Amino acid sequence: MNNEKFISSSQNTWFKWLRSLIEKNRNRKKEGIIIVEGLKEIELALASSFQLTEWVYCPDFISPEKLIDTFGEKAFESVPINQVTEPLWKSLTVREDVENAMALFRFPENKVPFDLNQLKSDGLYLVVEGVEKPGNLGAVLRTAEAVNLDGVLICDSRIDAFHPVVIRNSLGCSFRVPVTQCTSIEAKEALKNKQIQIFTTFMDGSISAYHADFTQGTALVVGTEHEGVSDQWRGVGQNINLPMLGVIDSLNVSVAAAVLMYEAIRQRQFR
Repeated sequence: MNNEKFISSSQNTWFKWLRSLIEKNRNRKKEGIIIVEGLKEIELALASSFQLTEWVYCPDFISPEKLIDTFGEKAFESVPINQVTEPLWKSLTVREDVENAMALFRFPENKVPFDLNQLKSDGLYLVVEGVEKPGNLGAVLRTAEAVNLDGVLICDSRIDAFHPVVIRNSLGCSFRVPVTQCTSIEAKEALKNKQIQIFTTFMDGSISAYHADFTQGTALVVGTEHEGVSDQWRGVGQNINLPMLGVIDSLNVSVAAAVLMYEAIRQRQFR
């Protein structure tokens, strides 16, 4: 392939730059770069409005012919292609012993994937507050795409939908689901302005989620396992719960969100 260079040293300037992007969220944000690992994930990113800037691959895990066959020759025209050795590749990626590649994309300037002004009064939304683990957020976005959710509002979180682990755990659904990053206050006001009913996962005075009515415009609010939803959301909507019939009294946030989203879809499909 044209525009290809071979990197074999961990002291290579470009390689150290790439590692810094993978390891530090602030470096990715500063440069406006999104790192995507995985063939399916890259396909979804290419179908989005993000600009492809570089390829990274190791011939021990995927051949140039397979790359071209998967993504087409046009995807490799006029874009730097970096071939790295097996040790360097394994230090960059999580998936091992599978056909794999990595691509870098530039986040478009002034692009907001989903704006709070675009909320629909009859839509179905998920508010994820204070999420700390990118794996959990990735799993949430994967389910949100599966149910064709109208949008996910990520509130007061230090990670975003385009964190490399989030992209990987969502199988690239970060590029498919309408998402926005905002504060809980901003989300609450926007939902109120559109008269979207809010369901929070406080236990106080809560009703079973199976007894709630999600057929109207709905926002489901979930928080972290150990802290739950913050007091910002107290008194602004109906409190709901998921029946816990065993000894455990809480679910992983991605599991709880999945149950709630599917219950909402069930009601809307069979109302």
